[in-house]
Amino acid sequence: MAAVQVTSVNTNRQINSSRVSVRTSAGIPYVIVNQILGIIQVFKGNSVTPTSFTIQDDANDPAGTTYGSSSAAIDSTGVIHISYHYYNGKTSELRYVTFNTGTDTFSGDAQLVADIGGDPTAITNLYTAIAIDSNNVPHIAHSQFPSKGGLPSLYYMNKVGGAWNAAVEIEGGTNGNECKHYDIAISEDNIPEISYVNDTDGDLGAALGNVNNATSFTLFDPDITAVTSNVTSIVIDSAGNTYIGYEDINPKIVEHLDADAWTTWQTPIAPATGIMNSTNILSIVANGTDIYVFYEDDGHDISYNKYTGSWGSPVELETGTFNTAKAKWARYVDYDSSGANRAGAGGRLELDYTFTDETASADVWFNSLSLVTLDVATIAAYAVVAPSIINSPIGTVGY
Repeated sequence: MAAVQVTSVNTNRQINSSRVSVRTSAGIPYVIVNQILGIIQVFKGNSVTPTSFTIQDDANDPAGTTYGSSSAAIDSTGVIHISYHYYNGKTSELRYVTFNTGTDTFSGDAQLVADIGGDPTAITNLYTAIAIDSNNVPHIAHSQFPSKGGLPSLYYMNKVGGAWNAAVEIEGGTNGNECKHYDIAISEDNIPEISYVNDTDGDLGAALGNVNNATSFTLFDPDITAVTSNVTSIVIDSAGNTYIGYEDINPKIVEHLDADAWTTWQTPIAPATGIMNSTNILSIVANGTDIYVFYEDDGHDISYNKYTGSWGSPVELETGTFNTAKAKWARYVDYDSSGANRAGAGGRLELDYTFTDETASADVWFNSLSLVTLDVATIAAYAVVAPSIINSPIGTVGY
């Protein structure tokens, strides 16, 4: 399909956010936008294959002059969970709001952390990432600023048990490290896994929770070669293997095999061709055990490459002057949300992504990468490795 413009007024951004688009069980896409004025907005596509997007419940969206770093994930009831930060100097906050796609309304806007510590100096120094587990519980990775050195720390919190649990520091300022560029995924065992960059020593970090309601994390650095990434992106495939995408001149992938200890990772691999723009980001998503990597290339076009144990060749998707490519949030694997494939009748595969144009008044755009149709044998194979996914209320793409 042709790219569809989501926003048309003001200046919009999606920086310091992990995922910003989702689909409902009916296949309708939604995009979460952070207006430069500080407003968190939700836009709804007009169909499964959208030709336009319309802002929803604008009267009640979270609005503050320094709101930002918003990330989104959708649960099996069609509720979108959104984490974001409020920059307010030394009393900056972590906040959270939900959006019900059944009624297209916001609710529950709340302060989760009243004071994240030291002064981040700007909203652009704050990060969030959010994921939903199989019980529809949100898990958030976010920034705090412990007093030592005024450096950003990676923290984690969740709503297991029905109320928000205390934030847990994973790594950061109290150890003299500066941790940025977070992403989070929930494993097939319902365990949070988080990727990030330790800017102090240039390492790529990976953190594994001890349980679903994680109170501690096992840490490992899968790449210690002076990583230059402006973002990390983590995903778990249909076999339970974890992949982290990041930027080190080229897009790069590192894999953790499900059967291995968390401290054992494969060698990071970069493609032979396909240089990224060194100031921007990438975003990855799994389709089965194939990993798709979306990024801004060195010509400022939006491209993708596929990783299947080895890299393919880069494919240009959007020609122009663009940045901030983000694949939509998907739990484990990502294919058609219409339900046709779960019925064994084939169905459409699509990998949604958003991106932003590089103009004085930047707009957010939406498009989908269409893939081949699943056949009955492929569906049956997924049912063996991940039956809870195939049989879930929303299949595999609404997540």
